[in-house]
Amino acid sequence: ELDSVPSYRQQKEPPSRRDYYTMQEIRTMLAFAPDIEDGVLLQRTILFFYLTGCRKSELLDLQWLGRDDVGNLHECIRFDTNKILFLDTKNGDHHMIDIHPELLPILQQMYDERIDEGPVFAWNSRDILNRRMKKLCKKAGIDVASEGQSKRYIHAIRHTTATHLVEAGVSIRCIQGLLNHKQISTTTLYAKVNEVAKADAISNLSSPI
Repeated sequence: ELDSVPSYRQQKEPPSRRDYYTMQEIRTMLAFAPDIEDGVLLQRTILFFYLTGCRKSELLDLQWLGRDDVGNLHECIRFDTNKILFLDTKNGDHHMIDIHPELLPILQQMYDERIDEGPVFAWNSRDILNRRMKKLCKKAGIDVASEGQSKRYIHAIRHTTATHLVEAGVSIRCIQGLLNHKQISTTTLYAKVNEVAKADAISNLSSPI
């Protein structure tokens, strides 16, 4: 038994891996996506993730019809109001956002092409989506995930949306509302400011000399 707790120096955390994409990387992924299996669906998926900031589960649960045969409400696209409704999200709340103007015609085209009134994004499983995204990033020469963490390639798009909104000067409170975080501390962790934004901030200072 020890008479006292030994003193020790707390180790610093290792530098975190970059967990967002640059705008050029998003454009590169969108350009490369049609060249791989399920490419058009993946291209539309990436764009939807980026222009909504939604979670993977929210995208996969989206339905074309708002209600089922017994009247239960689904997560759905609302073309009558140009809204997207997410139900029972991770924090337990319902969440509704506006459809981005550049996303609206794509969703309308997808609706016209639909086979049935089922899922908006007809991925057979999360694993397939993860694998397609990993393959795309490898093909495009983009790496933001550790080995064995293919799901991070998708989640990094949510981080990207938050980061780009911060860089555009959108308030953290507004970003919190879009990403549907209960705690603003979660939003600040997602919305990491990159070096370009830091340089822009410095340039706004006036020298006291």
